[in-house]
Amino acid sequence: MNKIKIPKDGASDTKVSILTIHHTNGDLVKNNEPILDYETSKTNMELTADLCGYIYHFNKEGDEVLVGSTV
Repeated sequence: MNKIKIPKDGASDTKVSILTIHHTNGDLVKNNEPILDYETSKTNMELTADLCGYIYHFNKEGDEVLVGSTV
């Protein structure tokens, strides 16, 4: 199982807010397909899949999560 983490983008943010989750648990995602959108203090970002597989996430839209944490 591969873990999907909120990447550190070089800014000083320690938390981000999840805006939109594009898939439900158990969905098949393809490489480079959008998984979720999140908001930093300066911009909105898109997190994409780095490989194909079935997705299971632990958070919901509106959650604040730590940079580097598994979503």
